Amino acid sequence: MRKFVPVLGISAALLFGAACKQQPSDNDAIRAGILQHLNGVGTLNMSAMEMDIRSVSINGNQAHAEVEFRPKTGAPAGAGMQVAYNLEKRDGVWIV
Repeated sequence: MRKFVPVLGISAALLFGAACKQQPSDNDAIRAGILQHLNGVGTLNMSAMEMDIRSVSINGNQAHAEVEFRPKTGAPAGAGMQVAYNLEKRDGVWIV
């Protein structure tokens, strides 16, 4: 019985820790939604680009993101472009 109590305590702690796993932040989910959109469109080689989300504003299930894209290498300073995205949250996923 003495060995059973610590094992039960450790098991309960592991289950509690798994249940409290942190959900991805809205910013991370918005980044994923933008990347999914860009990969679907296929007009930008994301493996050659850096993507920085400059600002995000969320109002309920609507979001607006200001994003900057820059080449990873070989580009002069200021060679990036800024793009604004409007997203909608559907079934827990941000979609452009």
